[in-house]
Amino acid sequence: ERARRSRATATNVMPYPPPPSFYKLYDPAREEPPPGPPPPAVGQYTAFGATHTTEKVEDVLHSTKLYTTDGDIREELKRLNKDLLTRFTVLAANMAQAPSQYQRRVEEISLLMNNIHHLLNAVRPCQARSTLEHALTEQAKQKRERLNDLREWTKKAEEAMGGAPAGLKEAVEEAIAAAESQVDAMVE
Repeated sequence: ERARRSRATATNVMPYPPPPSFYKLYDPAREEPPPGPPPPAVGQYTAFGATHTTEKVEDVLHSTKLYTTDGDIREELKRLNKDLLTRFTVLAANMAQAPSQYQRRVEEISLLMNNIHHLLNAVRPCQARSTLEHALTEQAKQKRERLNDLREWTKKAEEAMGGAPAGLKEAVEEAIAAAESQVDAMVE
């Protein structure tokens, strides 16, 4: 009993635990079809030593909202950042003059940071989309450049083959034809 519990605990904490026991059911040598996969976990589950949940967490700002979503998000972030710096300098001044008011100033700064964090999270989908668009554009550009290079090298190779003796060109064409006929014979 203790060995089984320690094995289960070790499995949950190991960086790469062994596969679940049902993987043996999917052996290609088996004659009967394998069963379907187990149902997905609902609620809390443990993976790689950490507890996770399948419940969706609403991304709601639980404190006062200090920004508007009607205008430009960049301008709102700049305004909040400026306000944050102002509040921080006020906190520094209060620490020298009236240290008893620090708690209120720290709460103000915390509220500003929460609002900035929430606003930045609202921008993440747009950022991901533009990052993906940029990556795909760069990939297409690189592929076009490689294709142009390949066409240029092909053209140079054809020019070089055109300048070679006629016998060499004929020998290469005959070898290609012979190889193709051998491949066709193997396929049939």
